[in-house]
Amino acid sequence: MGSVLKNRHNDAPLRRKGSDPFLLGLQKAPWPHKRQGMSLTTRLLALLILVSPASALALGKKPVVQPEPEREWTMLVFLNGNNDLDEYGFSDLNEMETVGSTDQINVVVQWASIRNGDTRRLLVKRDDDRDTVTSPIVERLGRKDMGSYQELVRFVEWGVERYPARKYFVVVWNHGGGWHRRLQGMLQDISWDDLSGNHITTEQFGGALKKIARRIGRPVDLLGNDACLMAMAEVGAELAPSVRVMVGSQDLEPSDGWPYDGLLNRWSAKPEATAAEVGAMLTEEFVKSYQGGTQGHDQVTLSTIDLGRQDSLHRAMAALRAEILTLGAADLERARAAARAAFRFDSEDYADLGDFLDLLAAQNVSALSPEVLHKARAAVSRAVLSNDFTPNFARAQGLAFWLPRSSADYRQYARRYRKMSFHRATGWADAVERLMR
Repeated sequence: MGSVLKNRHNDAPLRRKGSDPFLLGLQKAPWPHKRQGMSLTTRLLALLILVSPASALALGKKPVVQPEPEREWTMLVFLNGNNDLDEYGFSDLNEMETVGSTDQINVVVQWASIRNGDTRRLLVKRDDDRDTVTSPIVERLGRKDMGSYQELVRFVEWGVERYPARKYFVVVWNHGGGWHRRLQGMLQDISWDDLSGNHITTEQFGGALKKIARRIGRPVDLLGNDACLMAMAEVGAELAPSVRVMVGSQDLEPSDGWPYDGLLNRWSAKPEATAAEVGAMLTEEFVKSYQGGTQGHDQVTLSTIDLGRQDSLHRAMAALRAEILTLGAADLERARAAARAAFRFDSEDYADLGDFLDLLAAQNVSALSPEVLHKARAAVSRAVLSNDFTPNFARAQGLAFWLPRSSADYRQYARRYRKMSFHRATGWADAVERLMR
C-alpha cells in the first residue's frame, strides 16, 4: 500500500421461507399395487430423498437450515465494500481469519465487494493465509444495496436466527459522516453504496436498530461503527432505545479501520466479557495498532458510549440550553468564546462535548449555574465508558456533538436537526441558534 491512505470519511486523502404442490400430489397418489414389493424402509427412504435439502433446492424452495447452537456472542459485520474501501474489506476479513469463530463467539459477515461482483454471507473460520479469504460462503446473494437500512435489518435478523447467542455485537463497516455530512451536494451519514448511490441516514439507522431490537426481544448489546465521525450524541440519541453500548470514533478512521485480529485475540480469551468490556478491548487495541503496531502510525481516537445513560445526559443538556437562552450580552459573549475554542474534528461543526463544557466553566459565565454545568460534565463522564486516543486528540473526551461555527452552518442543517431525537429531548438547536446570533 502506498504512503497516502484514504480514510473512512471519503473526503480528502488522509496521511493515511406453504405447502409444496408437488409433494401434495404425491400424497394423493397410491403406492404401487404390489405394496409387499416395497418395504417400509424403502418407502421411508424415498420420502427422505424427496424432502432432502437438495430436492428442496431442485423444487425451487430453500432448505430448512437448523440454527447453530447458542453461543455467548455473535458478531454480525455489515461489510459494505461497494465503494473505494473495497480492498480494505479483504484485509479486514483476513484479520478476522487469524482467530475466526470459536466455540463461544460466532463471527458472521455480510460482505459486499465490487471486486467479487456480489454480496456473500460468511461464517468466519480461522486460517493461516493472510492474503486470501477462505471462510465458507454460507449464502451468495448477488448484488445487494448496502446503502439500504432494510438490507442491514435483513442481514442481522438472518444472523440472529442462524447463529443465536446470549449477546450480539452488530458492526457497520464503511464510510461514515456523523449525524450528517454533505458531500458533492448529497447528505451521506453511514454505509455509502457507490453502486446504488444510497446510504443509511442517521434516522434510518435508528429505525433499523429498533426493528432489530424488536426481533431479538431486547436492545442490541453492542453496536460498532467501523466508520468515521460516528461517536456523536446525536447518533447515540437515535440508537439509544435499541442499543445498550456503542463504539465509534469522534474523528476520521484510517482506511485500515479496526484491528480485528487484535480484538478477536483478546475477546476470545474472555468470551464472557460484557459489552462494555468488549468495547474497552476494542478502543485499546485500535489505538495501540496505530501507535507503531499492526497498522502503523496515525493519529486516532475511539470511544465506548453507554447509551443507557442518554436520558441523564439529555436532561443535563436541556437544563444547560435553558440557561443559555437567558444569557445577557456579556455572558453570551463568554459562552460564544467557549464555543469558538472547543476542540473540533474533521467536520468543523462537530465539537467535543466535554471540552466545550470545560471551557464554558472556565469562562466564568455568571448567569450559568455551577450545578447545571457540573451535572452536564458528570453526565458526559458517566456516558463515556472508555476513550482511547493518540496525542493529537488529548482534548477529545469521547463524545462529539453539533456545535456549528457560523449562522450559515446552522441554517444549512437546522430544519433536519430539529426533527432529530437529540433536539427533541434537549432543545439544543435553540441554544445553538442563540450562540450563532
